[in-house]
Amino acid sequence: MIESRLGRPVDPDENFFEAGLNSMALVELHADITGTFEIDIPVTAMFTRPNARALGRLVESTRADAPAPGGPAAGSPTPGSPDLRGAPAPGSPAGGFPAGGASEQAGDDSSRPRPSGGGRRDVRARIRRGPGASR
Repeated sequence: MIESRLGRPVDPDENFFEAGLNSMALVELHADITGTFEIDIPVTAMFTRPNARALGRLVESTRADAPAPGGPAAGSPTPGSPDLRGAPAPGSPAGGFPAGGASEQAGDDSSRPRPSGGGRRDVRARIRRGPGASR
C-alpha cells in the first residue's frame, strides 16, 4: 500500500514523511488499511507509528485482539505480520487520490468513509490536548 503511493520500494523503518508521504496520504492510507484488514484503529496511529514496521505491529496486534467474522477467536495468533508496503486495497485509486481531483469530489460527500474517531475538529482538539489529557 505504501510502495504503491510512493512508486518505489520502502524500507520498513523509513519515516513516512521522510519517505515522501504527506498528512493527506497518511489519512487515505488509514482508510485503505482499516478497510482491507477490517480493523478499527485511530487515524492518529498513522502519526504515532511513523513507519511501516511500527504500523504493521499495531495492525497485527489489533487483528489478534479482535475476532474476524468467521475467523479465529480473539487472542489467536495471526500468521505473519501484514505487509503494508504492497498494493492498495481493491477499489482504491492507484495513487490513493481521486482521479478527477478534489474539485470534482467536493460535491457529493455521502459515500465517502468517515474515520471512527470523530470529526476533523474533534481529532484536532484531541491532538492539541495531548496524550492523557482529560476532556
